[in-house]
Amino acid sequence: MSDVGDFHVTALVLAAGQGSRMGRAKQLLPWKDTTLLENAVKVAKAVANDHYVIIGAHANEIRNIIPTDRTIFNPLWKHGMGSSIACGVGFVEKQRTTDAVLIMLADQPLLKPEHYRKMVHLARPYGNVIYCTSYGGRAGVPAIFSTKYFRQLKALNGDVGARTFLNRYKDEIRMIDPLGSLLDVDSPRDYDLALSRLEGEGGSGASNS
Repeated sequence: MSDVGDFHVTALVLAAGQGSRMGRAKQLLPWKDTTLLENAVKVAKAVANDHYVIIGAHANEIRNIIPTDRTIFNPLWKHGMGSSIACGVGFVEKQRTTDAVLIMLADQPLLKPEHYRKMVHLARPYGNVIYCTSYGGRAGVPAIFSTKYFRQLKALNGDVGARTFLNRYKDEIRMIDPLGSLLDVDSPRDYDLALSRLEGEGGSGASNS
C-alpha cells in the first residue's frame, strides 16, 4: 500500500482491450513469473491505497487470475480507452473514499514503480494539477487526476480519449519523465522487444509461452 498518508489514491489498471494486433489476450502474456496484467496489479498495490482492473474483452479469463471484487466490467470496451476510464472513474466516485485516480496500462511492464510513486507524491499537495507521463514532450498515461476532474473523466468515450482530455487541460498539466521504457506491448514484435530489454536488465523474461 502507498505511504501517502491521508491522501487516498485509487489505481485503475486498464485491461479491457481485445489485443487484436497481438492476436491473443496480451494482458495474459507471461512476464517474469506471472503475466503482464498481474505485474501491473502488483505495481498498483505497491503505489496506491486501492486498485481495480477495468476489463472487457477476455473478461472471463482475467477473472480467473484477478479477484472479482477487484475488477470492473466496461460494457462499452469496444469504444476504446476513454470509455474504460469513464467506467472506472464512475465506479470509484460512488465509493466516496478516494482523493485521486491513477490511470495505469496493463501493457507497459518496463515502467519502474518509482515513476508511479513520484507521480503520487507530487500530486498529493496539488489537487488542481494533473501529473502525467511525458512522451517526448507530449502528455500521456500513466497519469493521476484528483476528484476535481472526475466529472470530465466520466464524459470520456471512444472519440474523446485520455490524450484529447490532456490536451484540453494542458495549462493544468505537469509532465514527469518516465523511469523506465514507455514501450507499449501491442504486437508480438513489441513483446519480444520488451522481453529482450527485461533480460538486459537482469530479469528472467517469460516463464512460459
